[in-house]
Amino acid sequence: MRLASVLFLMTLSMQLIPRNPGQQIAQGMFSQTGDAGLADQVNQTQIWVTAPSWMSDLKSLLTLPSDEPILKQVIKSEIYKNENHGKYADALEILKVGLILYPRDALFPYRMGMILAVFQPSQAQQYLALAKDEDQSLAVTANPVIQFVETTPVSEALDSVHLGQVMGRVNEWKLADTLFTRAVETNPQLADAWALLGQVRVMLGGDGYNQLSKALSVNPTSPVGLALMSMYWKNHQRIDLALDYMRLLNSLQTDQISWVFELGNLNALNQDLEAAFSDYLQATVMAPKDPTTWQNLAIFCLNYSVHLEDVGLPAVRTLMEMKPDDPLSLTLMGQGLLKQGDRDTAERFLLRAVQKAPANTTARYFLGYLYISENNKSFAFPELVKVIEMDGSSGYGPMARRLLEEIFGPN
Repeated sequence: MRLASVLFLMTLSMQLIPRNPGQQIAQGMFSQTGDAGLADQVNQTQIWVTAPSWMSDLKSLLTLPSDEPILKQVIKSEIYKNENHGKYADALEILKVGLILYPRDALFPYRMGMILAVFQPSQAQQYLALAKDEDQSLAVTANPVIQFVETTPVSEALDSVHLGQVMGRVNEWKLADTLFTRAVETNPQLADAWALLGQVRVMLGGDGYNQLSKALSVNPTSPVGLALMSMYWKNHQRIDLALDYMRLLNSLQTDQISWVFELGNLNALNQDLEAAFSDYLQATVMAPKDPTTWQNLAIFCLNYSVHLEDVGLPAVRTLMEMKPDDPLSLTLMGQGLLKQGDRDTAERFLLRAVQKAPANTTARYFLGYLYISENNKSFAFPELVKVIEMDGSSGYGPMARRLLEEIFGPN
């Protein structure tokens, strides 16, 4: 498309945009449903529609030979900038231009659908469905939003807390922030909304403590507030404070096995291994038919060499009975046998684990470790290199790198 035509279409599109902010603009945006309450909502949050400033800069593109790709880049940049600044109405108007010029680019209907889900849920589905048609990989994040707007009545779809949780689950943190902010401004006594807003602020690179603290001042026994405040202090390396909040939460919801798991994790981080062992053991009593309880107990015993012979290895065997072909079960069995010195059997289990899940870096690391213990460097080297390639600076990557350097020397 020639740039002159592009400018014409964009000018035509901008002629449809009201020039004065306020009720007229908001109602115009949502005229398809005539939802005045929704229009008021946009008006109150001061989302004004104006001609984007970048329109005046497009003339400079006329002199460039590959103008269309650059124009597309400019449009996308302006969409992201407006979204990041909370100017969603401006972003929507620019998205309309993108939809006209680039109908096969999934980004434009996808962003349109996500924003409309916040302000006009009934109109979101058609755009998200279009985005999925163009790019099937978007289904992972689009489907939860589509399901929400499909199954939730319009009045409830505007419930900012529930929709904010959906947005958080698909990593739409800016939109989640908008929704939770709306919720606490509408009702400052919503403790869960304050807590979730704090967590969203953390995910966006902020601190979030003030919002989490506000949540617990509104409701000192809010499960969401206690859980997220515990996580906050855990991330700030204050395990003692994280434990205080998690213990209180566990005392309030004694039937929630997730809190018992987290208590075990926190106690282990606090170097109180007997308390951690007691927590993981308690979980198996609470849910003896849940493989996760035996898995977590086995992992703890193997990693910390606590009650390995009398509890850890029997836990692995119990897990194997429940999930005999699961890669993690096979890995834990191989790891346990390796600790017992049964290298041949351990190798068979670890090789099966890798065969079932080639990206299983835990199994590959212990295979490498096993081969080094047998002085089989030629077998160890490729396994440890793959661990480094897949895990990088996380997981078993650093351990594999140190092991390689100890055996083969630095790069």
